[in-house]
Amino acid sequence: MPTWKPPRPAVPGARVGRVEGATTRVEGHGANVRSESVLGFRLVDPQSGVPTEVELRGTSIAGTVRDGDWVEVAGEPGRSGRLEPSRVHNLTTRADVVVAGSDRSPMARMVALLIIVVFVIVAAVIIVGVVQVFGEPGF
Repeated sequence: MPTWKPPRPAVPGARVGRVEGATTRVEGHGANVRSESVLGFRLVDPQSGVPTEVELRGTSIAGTVRDGDWVEVAGEPGRSGRLEPSRVHNLTTRADVVVAGSDRSPMARMVALLIIVVFVIVAAVIIVGVVQVFGEPGF
């Protein structure tokens, strides 16, 4: 069991632990060769010593974590058992590690859906207007 103590307790809804096995990589996706930055590490619980996998993914990642750093991560693990936050607070450096351009952002999905719906409505209004002005096309 670990004998070390975190610099402060976690805020509600978050967990504090020590970083182990920090890695960064870039992954490419599909024919459009869009790349995604990935920061992965294990968050080791100071009381139990049990590690939880953490992975941040996005177009870019601002900030760093290194093995031995104390970090705070909000949220609960997904079905895979891995935490996938868009932000991690590094308690050692007092800096945030932030994901930019994450495809997993629910807000980004909502905005994209809203843009598509607006586009379809505008296209339908234009088509109806053209048909009303010029009449039904004859064959």
